[in-house]
Amino acid sequence: MTHRQLEYFLKTAETLNITKAAKELYISQPSLSEQIQRLEQELGVELFYRKDRSLKLTTAGKVLIGETYEYFAKEKELIDAVRTAGIISQRQLSIRYVPGLFPDRISTLSRQFHQLHPDIMLTLSDTNWCDLNDLLTDGEYDVAFYLRLGEYPVPHSGHLDLATSWAGVMMSDSHPLAHLKEIQFEDIRYETFCLDILPRKSSLKFFSLYELFKKHGIKQPHILPAKNLENILMNIRSGIAVSILSPQFIGEIQKGMRCIPFPEMSTNTFALYWNRKNPNPAIPLFVEFVREYF
Repeated sequence: MTHRQLEYFLKTAETLNITKAAKELYISQPSLSEQIQRLEQELGVELFYRKDRSLKLTTAGKVLIGETYEYFAKEKELIDAVRTAGIISQRQLSIRYVPGLFPDRISTLSRQFHQLHPDIMLTLSDTNWCDLNDLLTDGEYDVAFYLRLGEYPVPHSGHLDLATSWAGVMMSDSHPLAHLKEIQFEDIRYETFCLDILPRKSSLKFFSLYELFKKHGIKQPHILPAKNLENILMNIRSGIAVSILSPQFIGEIQKGMRCIPFPEMSTNTFALYWNRKNPNPAIPLFVEFVREYF
């Protein structure tokens, strides 16, 4: 039973006249009669009583016409729902960011973009460094402001580098090493590093730090896992741990801390990422806006 057969049956049932139904369907009368007969054979019942040139619905025909009306109504609802979802999704833009990184610039940028494109609904949600790859790959959001170290290829993504800063060892201003002008590896060999590492996930900073310690003959640095930047900063201020951060990106939240240059660590880059496979038309608009803003 095909969609076309149901359309032919419905028109025939409404007109109860093969000639008139065929004319309204723009097909020949023999073709219509053949399709109705095939439908009856497939269902194993007669749908019409035939006498001379007149037609009358059988009990099975009456059931089928009611079900067909309901089927086409549901089909229209389905099409309308999908089209509506498509229109709504094209007017939405999901933005993820790392809390504490350029908060003023990101909020100002988002506000200005919304003023320029009031028909696009923006949704801002925080994330952490570990989740970027998974979220982009899964398509759970459209764009993300992200802090990376060195080269970090994310599958199917585009990225726009926005700002670069030197990476240093962030520590409490009461830390014994806080008086130094520059950090050497031997100074931090036995330090505990607080990094955003979650179960089954590892941040790029961890890999960079791991390679650095490995280079100096240490297989495993002492890592204190953290869920987000605020957690890292709290551990730093408390003197529990140090971390690798860029002071330029976190601004006022440096109070009570000091960031000392660490030449052996690569620079930090603040970037915008987006999923190239995501067809959302708002993404290129936002990317170009950010490119001009920064």
